[in-house]
Amino acid sequence: MNGRFAREKVFARALLVANLLLFAVAILLMYDSQLAESNAYAGYLPVGFEPDHLALLVVSVVAAAMLMPVRIERPSDFLSLFFGLFVIVPFAALHSIHRPVRVGEYLLFFTVLVLPVVVVLLASRAVPALRLPALLPPLAVEAAIALVCVGGVAYAVVHAPSSAGIDLGSSYERRIEGRAAFPAGELAAYVNAAITNGLAPLAAFAGGLWRQRLMPALALASGLAFFYVLGLKAPLFYVVLAWVIGVATRKGRVGLFPVVVFALLWGALLASYVEYSYDRYSVVADYFLRRVFAVPPFVLANFFDFLFQDPFSGWSAVAGRETPLGITFFVGEWYLGTKGTNANTNAFVYALASGGVPSYLFTTFVVVVVFSYLDAVFRSRNSPGMLFAGFLYAILLVEQAATTALLSSGVAAVIVLASLLRRRRVEARALAAE
Repeated sequence: MNGRFAREKVFARALLVANLLLFAVAILLMYDSQLAESNAYAGYLPVGFEPDHLALLVVSVVAAAMLMPVRIERPSDFLSLFFGLFVIVPFAALHSIHRPVRVGEYLLFFTVLVLPVVVVLLASRAVPALRLPALLPPLAVEAAIALVCVGGVAYAVVHAPSSAGIDLGSSYERRIEGRAAFPAGELAAYVNAAITNGLAPLAAFAGGLWRQRLMPALALASGLAFFYVLGLKAPLFYVVLAWVIGVATRKGRVGLFPVVVFALLWGALLASYVEYSYDRYSVVADYFLRRVFAVPPFVLANFFDFLFQDPFSGWSAVAGRETPLGITFFVGEWYLGTKGTNANTNAFVYALASGGVPSYLFTTFVVVVVFSYLDAVFRSRNSPGMLFAGFLYAILLVEQAATTALLSSGVAAVIVLASLLRRRRVEARALAAE
């Protein structure tokens, strides 16, 4: 039996490697067929299939596959899953998107991206179980979530900028005007972030877990409202994934979540190819896949130029670079070339750019502590809430600072609620099936 189990694990890992390689090639084909040309004005370059590029791609994808989970078994698995799919593999496929990259440079960049994930995975395997008292009744938590979501959405809609609407093309304009309507540091901005990044996905997860209709409907309405007000598309994606995790947990199949994510992404890629074959243009590629797979590598390439190539960047390995509006706006204006652009990148590169190596190491430490805690509590009672908190923190770290995701985006509040929340009977049945 053990031999059969070992063979199944080896087969599953080999299947993941093959899937990721095909996935990376699909990203390359999609980018070179449409996105490179349509975004050339912004500095996007054709990537191509040169031998050096392909060799680095294969090695990187195999490394990512060794880190990524075949099944979700603990909260920290979400970090390696999302960083593998949305950071490491896209950058490996498109690392020459901004300029040709030498092998030595690429290995440095790759190490910066991968090292924190490796440390988190090593630490998560060593933590003991941690037992906490369950004090909060689910109904009270649901009521609090609903109250904040309804109140925050109502305030945002009443104070929406003049560009508010449902047009995809004007979403960037709505984000720019939204910064003036809801200035950073004010309570309304914090509430908006907490709803879109934390509470709305939590409501969707709870609805999927407890077989409800009201909470997912509230989550979807919140996501649509903030798309109307601020042009935010990512929260809708978070809501859908959170609901999927809730349903999968209820049915005892949360371990198969990576398969669901791959299926969704492959579906989007195939839809873009069908569109492109008919009209030589794909809406799916331009508005969704570009944002998921092309923009992050392009932003990363500019951050790495700022960090390691530009002798006049003012960056220090000891202290980083202080800027009045923050490092993401500085890179957006001076490297991406557009004033007011918020060049969001993953938490670890953000820390390295803003605070140097000490900040990079501290951010890695914070993330290790958070996921070690989530894994420890999950190990003691298989809490679905810990799994959701791991999902939420991991997906936000792809494009947010670690402390911003914890505090401003409401992950810390979600962790507290999940730590103290009482179970319902449906959770016990789901966990027994898992």
